Amino acid sequence: MAARCLAGMGDVAQTSPNGLKAVELSLPIPGYNSSGMRIKSNHHWESIWPTAALLAPSLALLVAFALSLAGITHESIWMDESWSLWAVRDGWLNLWQRIADDVHPPLYFLLLHGWTLAVGETPLAVRYLSAGIGLLALAITYALAQRLFDRATALVALLWLGSSGLWVYYTRETRMYTLVIALATLSFWFYAHWLVQPRSRRALLMLALTNGMLLYAHYAAFFLISAQVAYLLLTQPRQLFRFLQGAMLTALCYLPWFPMLLHQVTAHPNGLNQTLVTVDRAIFSELLYAYTGGVGLLLLLPYLFRKEGGNAHWSWRRHLLLLLWVLLPPLLMLALNTWGIAIYEVRYVIGVLPAMALLTAYGIRHVKWPPLALLFLCCFVGANLWSLRWARPAKPPWDATLRAVMATRQPDEPTLLALVEARGPESYYANLLGLPNEQTVDLTPLRHQPDAVRAAVERLAAASSIWVIMPTNIAATWQVIAALDQTHGVTYRATVDYMLFYRFTRNAGASLTLHFDDLLLINEPLFVERNHLAPGTRYCRQLHLRTVADLPPLYSLGLHLVDGANRLVAQQDQGLAAIGADSLLTPTFCLVLPADLKPGVYALHLVFYRWDDGARMALYERTMPWGDAIILDTMKVE
Repeated sequence: MAARCLAGMGDVAQTSPNGLKAVELSLPIPGYNSSGMRIKSNHHWESIWPTAALLAPSLALLVAFALSLAGITHESIWMDESWSLWAVRDGWLNLWQRIADDVHPPLYFLLLHGWTLAVGETPLAVRYLSAGIGLLALAITYALAQRLFDRATALVALLWLGSSGLWVYYTRETRMYTLVIALATLSFWFYAHWLVQPRSRRALLMLALTNGMLLYAHYAAFFLISAQVAYLLLTQPRQLFRFLQGAMLTALCYLPWFPMLLHQVTAHPNGLNQTLVTVDRAIFSELLYAYTGGVGLLLLLPYLFRKEGGNAHWSWRRHLLLLLWVLLPPLLMLALNTWGIAIYEVRYVIGVLPAMALLTAYGIRHVKWPPLALLFLCCFVGANLWSLRWARPAKPPWDATLRAVMATRQPDEPTLLALVEARGPESYYANLLGLPNEQTVDLTPLRHQPDAVRAAVERLAAASSIWVIMPTNIAATWQVIAALDQTHGVTYRATVDYMLFYRFTRNAGASLTLHFDDLLLINEPLFVERNHLAPGTRYCRQLHLRTVADLPPLYSLGLHLVDGANRLVAQQDQGLAAIGADSLLTPTFCLVLPADLKPGVYALHLVFYRWDDGARMALYERTMPWGDAIILDTMKVE
């Protein structure tokens, strides 16, 4: 298709259809020349068959939406999604408190609260909100591309973005990221509109309100808006004062949330994330490949095959705006991360995805050979679809695991259950599928009471089969399985993340076998209770371990005493010399309890790690992952 003639972005006056002039910034008015006259389209499909101009994008939107819905329930609800549902579950007051204690602003959660009241909390229902917002984001991206370029470029942008692995992934997740895409694109649409009519108060008002909503959706909005500021500074700084007038309105809209923002910053002074990322080449590679469908810089190839005389369609200012939109937010986030503020994650940059789509679409749109342009489009869309396999980590299979457990469990088999995280996916699916039954003993409120846990296990001693559905990271779980392992064998085993789903059967199955990776086997009684220790007491214990493979002198064992919140209060670590396979290790550890240790129940953890980088070796029960620590004892400090 022949290219549509667009006016350049030079500093010449352009007249819009309503008579307004864009003198200073002079973004082009699509479909009009510099004299304000309508440009006749050279597109055969637009001039001869006008309905194609509407049919093609509508069909593309439907296909993208179908792609999103096709796998919307294939993966389970995971921790972030279950947190979102927990946050909105118990009324407005709890909603505000839970959001205030988190690291995100409230807009998405307010929408989700109203949505769940209307449609419920099934995975399909709650994820449909993200899918619908994602569809809206595609439509706005099409409109922005049409405003900046033409319909053909807009259609290519729609096809590329609608097949993006990141876009599809987050349309299937109960989080705010498709909302960020939609509002970011809408913000730049109003920004482009305001650049054409910088004296229009209505245009500035809409931009200011949209930026306010974007700030209420995610704190990455600050970095997205910074691209708009940078563009003005680089092209027309005289318009910055007008933009700041709109920013004052944005700040006024944001004022009610400002105390909550200060509370979140105070509660999380190191940033949105728990850990800093190392800013190196790997980080930039991960970001590049995630946002390009894995093709990386090959996405620029179409620009090498631009049409002769393509300068008639080239507009450096439009490309500068898109490049600032793409580059500035991640660079600013990584800069803050380098300075010690953990604010960067790949998904936090997702507001730049529409700009990537527009830059890619422009390159493909202006390839001089139509068959080559079509080849580029097919390759890039195909790469996007393939990236669905790896763009983001797979979610743990909570749904399938719990359904399999419930299908296997007999009605008369008792269950020892502990759901420590009310906001976790195990609690979500336990309530959704009806996991607790009349034979269930809920140990959740008793998990810090060893005597009560012991009594609960003893009451079930006569049962031939007992299910244990508990997390690996609490002492109560180890107390239960240690007692059952003495009289029962394991006849069903499954794990998801930190949760165990085990069935112990009397006179059947096999005993538990624990090992750190394929390196170190545990020959130690699983759980020994130590009570009535005093602060300042010296506690010593000899361990019995056996090597599975040759161990180089790279590893250490650690005996760590932690409180109920897993905070370390005492420890001793010993490095291991090189030792051959099938060798017995009997190290002795001695801990001195701090003199100021507060009364309470403490747990003794055994960990096995590489001493050079501190990386812990994974713990397995046969082939089932059990975290990275064995809980050996509980200690009651009085």
